[in-house]
Parts: sequence; structure tokens; C-alpha cells
Amino acid sequence: MAAQSLSVSVAWFLGASGLWLRTSDHTTGAETEDLPAPAQALWTQLYDWADLVHDNYVWVSGLDVTRGWRDEEARRQFVREADDLGHRLRRVLGKGWDVDVSPEPGVTVVRMAGEYGCRWPLWVAGGQSDPGSFSMLSDRTLERLERWAELADPDHHPGPPPELTAELRADLARELGSRFRVVV
Repeated sequence: MAAQSLSVSVAWFLGASGLWLRTSDHTTGAETEDLPAPAQALWTQLYDWADLVHDNYVWVSGLDVTRGWRDEEARRQFVREADDLGHRLRRVLGKGWDVDVSPEPGVTVVRMAGEYGCRWPLWVAGGQSDPGSFSMLSDRTLERLERWAELADPDHHPGPPPELTAELRADLARELGSRFRVVV
């Protein structure tokens, strides 16, 4: 895990869109909801990106965030611009940063990562989460995540087998649904 991280997504709530930012310094534990100083020049591009959602996305029903686009070209443009913003932020911030720009509105990125002494391996933009934050997960998946965390602890060599990680990631994504994107 990098020393610092930045997560950016577009929140969609009651017909309005807005930027959601979280900057974390993993060495000090400090967190802010602002762009780091070197990236301040990208505010205009970030707001233009959020406006794509405001102008082209409607809430359909349920929790499926993939169905709300008015047209496919607007969705493609949003995804392209998310990718471009990610590249620009990485270039401006440099190698000490882990940058994630969500290509889907209203989607929370959940990272599976082992850490020294941590029994719970799911991390969100604000840092480590806890099992209580994921009440939709089955007891079996909760147990598997805790076992995976033991194997993924940096002191445990060689770490979890890649096929176990891929299977758990897929099951986790299925149980969490389209409001979450699971990365390793």
C-alpha cells in the first residue's frame, strides 16, 4: 500500500450529483476531504466530470447503478474521463500516491488488503472498515475474509494463493452488489 491515497467518485443522491473525495496519509493516519495541494489545478476538470452525471444520469430503481445512463455515449465519456482524471492525478501527485477514480457514479471502492495484525481485510477511502459496515455479507464470506486476512498479513509468507484471492474477490463482489467495486 502506498504512503498516501486519494479516492474520487461522483455521488448521486436524490437527483443531484456531487464530488466525493478522500485523501489519506497512511503514515500519520490523517484524512481530509480535499484535493492535495499539487492537484488543486484539476478542480475544474473534476467538476466538469461530475456534471456529466448530473446532465445524463437518472435514478432508475433499486441498487443497480449501471442502468441510469440516458445514453450509452454519455456513459462511455464518463468512463473515459474517469480514466483520464486518474492518469492526470497520478502524474501530478507522483509515485507515493495510490489514486482511485471510480468510473461509475455512486459506487464505493472496497480494497482487499492485508496489513500487520489486522483481522479484517476490507479498506475503503476512509481507511480500514469493520465487519459491521457490511451487513449484507453472509457469515461464510465474513469468516473467509478473516481467514484471508491472516494469510495476507505481510508477516505471513508466501501470502494467500492467487486462486483463493480471485475466488473470494468474485464472491465478495457478488454479495456486495453493483454499489461496490472490489479491488485487490
